[in-house]
Amino acid sequence: MGTISKHVAKNGDVTYQGEVRRKGFPTQSKTFVEKKDCEKWIRAAEAALDRGEVSDPIEGPEAARGRIKHSRGRSAPVSG
Repeated sequence: MGTISKHVAKNGDVTYQGEVRRKGFPTQSKTFVEKKDCEKWIRAAEAALDRGEVSDPIEGPEAARGRIKHSRGRSAPVSG
């Protein structure tokens, strides 16, 4: 189930941030001015996950361990 957080800016503007979390997938979030639009987006995002339409699952710890073992003895790439 998604989460909605209400945010009130210093000038009084109200926004709603929707967040959908599902184990094995990256967290999705989006901000809306209307709460009903936020609720609609959460329902659609959860339905897409249920149908398997999200093609960017997070790889599990086993895959990360495999990459670490494979890369031992070599220099790690520097990002920046």
